[in-house]
Parts: sequence; C-alpha cells; structure tokens
Amino acid sequence: MDDTPSPLLTRRQFVELVRERTGIPLTYSRLMKDGAVGHAPHPVATFGTQFLYSEADALAYARSLLRPYIVGETPPDPPPSESGGAARAGGRITAPRNPRSHARRQKKAADQAHSSGDRDPVSSG
Repeated sequence: MDDTPSPLLTRRQFVELVRERTGIPLTYSRLMKDGAVGHAPHPVATFGTQFLYSEADALAYARSLLRPYIVGETPPDPPPSESGGAARAGGRITAPRNPRSHARRQKKAADQAHSSGDRDPVSSG
C-alpha cells in the first residue's frame, strides 16, 4: 500500500475536487457558510493564511450533503439562474412590492401635494 499522504487542498481546490469526483454542485460560498456554522470539516493544517483540508474529509462532507429521494416527494425548485422565474424590470431582478409601503408612499405624495397647494402664493391672492 502507498504510504504517501494524499495532497492537502485549499478551499477552492476542495470545491473543485467535490464537483469533479462526485458531481455535487458545491459552491465556494456554501462551503464558507457551512464552515461558519460548524457543518463543514475542520482544516487539517494551515499554510500562512490558507486553510488546508484532506481529500477524505472533502468527500465525506460532500456525501453528508446528500439526502435520499423519496418517491412521491416534490423535488426542490431549481435555482433562480436556471428557472428564469424571477420578476425582471429592465434586466434587473426586482423584489415583490409591499402593498402597505406603496400605500404609504401614495399618501405621503398626496399630503405633500395638498400642503404645497396651501402655501402657493399665486392661489392665495
């Protein structure tokens, strides 16, 4: 058996390895978020400011992200980049409108128009 240790991976290499070997679409941001809450593996070493991980830990973490598919279960929605279902205005994604804030804006505009009409020197003479 080969006694040479497997190479250590930076976080970006960790993500690339998981994608190549497992096909799991892991992103760098997902790894960072999971690491922040303690769900990602701990680094086995550091080199300067770089955290280094083992291949075995990377692959075990990737397998832990999977859950079994149950027949009859509704599959998850695709990410917005694939579905194209986000509301768009002029090429940018817009958030849904809050009807209360819309009503407040209308009331404020009406109040301003009304109050500015009272102070108009032309109509007061």
